[in-house]
Amino acid sequence: VEDALSHFTITWPKESPNLSLESVEFKRRRAKIYENAGMIALQECDFTTAFKHFEESDIDPRFLIYLIPGILAANSSFLTQPGPINRATVEELVARRPKVLVKPVDYYLLEVRGCLSKYLEKRYDANIKDDIHKDINTALIKLYVSSAVPLPLEILLAQGHFHAKDLEAWLQQHHQYHALGLLYKHIQLERKALKVWAKLTTKEYADGAHDGLVESIDLLTASNHLELIWRFSPPLLDASPEKAIKIFTASKRATKLNPDQVLEFLAPFSPFLSQFYLEYLVNVEGNQDEKYATQLALIYVDAIFILEPTLATADRPSGSSIYEIRDFGQSMLREKLTHLLETSS
Repeated sequence: VEDALSHFTITWPKESPNLSLESVEFKRRRAKIYENAGMIALQECDFTTAFKHFEESDIDPRFLIYLIPGILAANSSFLTQPGPINRATVEELVARRPKVLVKPVDYYLLEVRGCLSKYLEKRYDANIKDDIHKDINTALIKLYVSSAVPLPLEILLAQGHFHAKDLEAWLQQHHQYHALGLLYKHIQLERKALKVWAKLTTKEYADGAHDGLVESIDLLTASNHLELIWRFSPPLLDASPEKAIKIFTASKRATKLNPDQVLEFLAPFSPFLSQFYLEYLVNVEGNQDEKYATQLALIYVDAIFILEPTLATADRPSGSSIYEIRDFGQSMLREKLTHLLETSS
């Protein structure tokens, strides 16, 4: 490659005296040299070298995406175009050299996945919305999902420029339920996202370490669809009440929830949830309705009596941590009750 480029650069002034080394035609011809070198390396299954050359070329990136089956969107316009004679997948390239390549196909697939991800990242441009970049984004999302890279996945999905139907089918086929929920979330299909994540939470679906809990809570916390809150929050409140309560206490949603309805809804779950919600109503939201302050005060009083020691101080075993924990809880509750009584009108 170096010799070809050197020769080309030296002969260019004589061949095209009116065009400089910065001209469009010179750059096009130079890129073609790199493309041809990359094609030779590709046919020899020297994938790392091939991609190094392709980075300097103007090759259609979809030709390289095609190397890995299923990564190029099934509805890509590239598949309806007359392709180059040597268009092939990694499996097909490796199969042509059985005596030279002794490692399993998966080894070369992994190598190409890494090379392709780096190549497409350099070609990615969030400001370009043409068909090629739609194919690039779709391919990158699939590659990120396969390699469990979360941050770029969220960024690409937030851009919204991808083949949604193709991604949906691919994620379902590969049981990538966490990412499927994220896809639904970013294309404004909240109910579908919550259904998928709910099945992760209940273990009906399995997807590595993903349980759908945090994603569901975050979506419901931001959602203005009240029906979705009543429908999908119960399993979350059962699974992790201390996290799921933020659906009702940390939201900036435009549609306000009815406090009485929330308290009635929370009653069957952990007894602490009503306390947490009332503390939010009174102390954070600044609700001035006297009945909520009264309910909270009664909860504090009941909890203090429950924690009231039944043994005299002298009868306590020395160093018993259960008494220390109980005393700390009582002290904290008394402080909260005092503060509530002092600040309530």
